[in-house]
Amino acid sequence: MINQLLCFSFLGDITDAIVTGVILIAIVVCIVIMLKYKESRTFLMYTLGAIVIAVGILSTIGLVKELKAESYVNGSIDIPTNTEQILNYSATSLTLYDDPNDNLSIFSYSTTLPSATFDGSKYQYNVLLNEYQLIDTTIGAGYIYAVATMTFYNVSGDLECEATINISIQFLSNETRLQISVEGVEQSEYIEQYFGDNGIRLLVERR
Repeated sequence: MINQLLCFSFLGDITDAIVTGVILIAIVVCIVIMLKYKESRTFLMYTLGAIVIAVGILSTIGLVKELKAESYVNGSIDIPTNTEQILNYSATSLTLYDDPNDNLSIFSYSTTLPSATFDGSKYQYNVLLNEYQLIDTTIGAGYIYAVATMTFYNVSGDLECEATINISIQFLSNETRLQISVEGVEQSEYIEQYFGDNGIRLLVERR
């Protein structure tokens, strides 16, 4: 049964090929005959020209539609964020004070902020200072200690000062304590000038 079906399929393919060949031969014979006479040649040229123009118009319309096609979204796409803001401290300037009771040349700024939900033993956190993520951080169950290094150059490109900023954040049950400190008069002056020009924004985000 299968061999018979294959045979019929083969015969059908041969028949299609013969019919197609006959049609092509007939078209070629007609074109050759028409080319022998002036009137038929003129008609043939007009016909071919009309076909070319029609194909060109259809192709142009398709190209214009493709160029004007606009993608769209049916509905809305909500992109979830993977971070939760825990602390957001900002100020237009920062003043560092020297503690006269210690023997160290430490200049610091301290403030208290509202309490925040923090658990360094369970979650991971990002610390950002003026949009720059601080890599050198130590995170405990209820505190964050971060270090940021800033370098200052003169107009000739020479290094004038390298300041190390120490940031301590303690998350207590009733408040959050923030302390920012540097060592030495020179570092404190450069840091105050920097935050005076650029402001300060300190962010803590839970990942």
